[in-house]
This record gives sequence, structure tokens and C-alpha cells, in this order.
Amino acid sequence: FYLSFIFGLVVYLLRIEKASKLGYLLFYGLFSGAMYLTVSRGAWVGFAILLFVLFVYKLRPKLRRILLLMSLVLSPLFAFVDMGESQSSANNSGGVDEFGTMEYRYNLALASLKVIPRQFFLGSRTYKSYPEMQELEQGQKIIDIVNGYLHVALDYGMIALAIFLVLVMRSVLEGVRSHQYGCDYDDEHYEYFGIALVAITYSLAVQ
Repeated sequence: FYLSFIFGLVVYLLRIEKASKLGYLLFYGLFSGAMYLTVSRGAWVGFAILLFVLFVYKLRPKLRRILLLMSLVLSPLFAFVDMGESQSSANNSGGVDEFGTMEYRYNLALASLKVIPRQFFLGSRTYKSYPEMQELEQGQKIIDIVNGYLHVALDYGMIALAIFLVLVMRSVLEGVRSHQYGCDYDDEHYEYFGIALVAITYSLAVQ
């Protein structure tokens, strides 16, 4: 979370200050190394999405809007993508992979779809005691909710999930508006701030 936020903010500042290509190269290199050292697939995917959004903003406006809309709609699905065993779990034989395998994520989704309707609006802090969730125990009786969207829905209900999604969408829209305002009035501060806000929001949405 913090690394993605800092990266987006620094990219904004580098563009405002019109940093040299060497400055960009050094920053991207140092930050890529920092991301790798987290051994967190969530952080890696979030970083990749952030770079993707920064790239998209170099495309034509029509194509940019199509790609941003498609990626935002599909972003919750990234939490179910199996990207292989994480380095941390590989170094911890017999331990629990905190990010889960594809099979675990699939079973988690099925179990959650059965549990969520029981406390649909407000969720339940005791949902892990349900039989469907007990079947997901791994390692030292750990039930790891690796999908942030499911975690909100299970813990706090669909009302909270709806509010969360609205906040994500609002952040994206504000970023798009800021960028458009900067383009219309030739104001680089608003233009680059909008790009950074959209990139950070997309990155956080899949972590």
C-alpha cells in the first residue's frame, strides 16, 4: 500500500520538476528493487498495474478510456489469479502461502458466496466459524481471506463493499477529471496529479 502510494506521488513530482531521463531510470530501478524485496505478489501485481496505467496515459484519449474502463471492471478478478508460489512460501517449506493457490482462491470464492447471504447487509465477525469456511483451514488452522473484496463483504457486509467500490470509482473519476482539466487549461500540475491519482487507485484496487 505505502510503496504504491509513494511511487505514484514521486512520479508526479518528477514530472512536475521535469526530471532527466537518468533520474527516472534511477528511481524506477531503485523502486523495482524495493518491490522485489517485499516478496509480496500483491505488491508486485499492484506495481505492474500502476505502471500499466502510467503507460495507458500516453495513448490516444479514446483508447485510453476503453482500457481504463475495462481494467477497472476486471480489477477484482486479479485477486483470483494464480501467479505461482511466492518466494516467501518457497523459503518456508510446509508453511502457509499467504496469497493462496488458484485452487484455494476458487474454493474461497465458492465458500464466500454461500456465507455472505447469511449476513448480507452488515456481515459477520464470526463468519470463520461456519462449516464452509472451516473447510478452508490450512497450516496452523489458518483461514486466510486473500481477496480484499471478499474480506470486506464477509466482515462488514455488502453495504460496506458498495461504499468501498464507490470510493474507488470516485477516486478514479476525480483523477480523470483533474487530468482533463489540466489538459484543457494547459496546467501540468492538475494533469500529472490526475494521472498519479488514477494510477495509485488502480494499483491499490488489486492489492
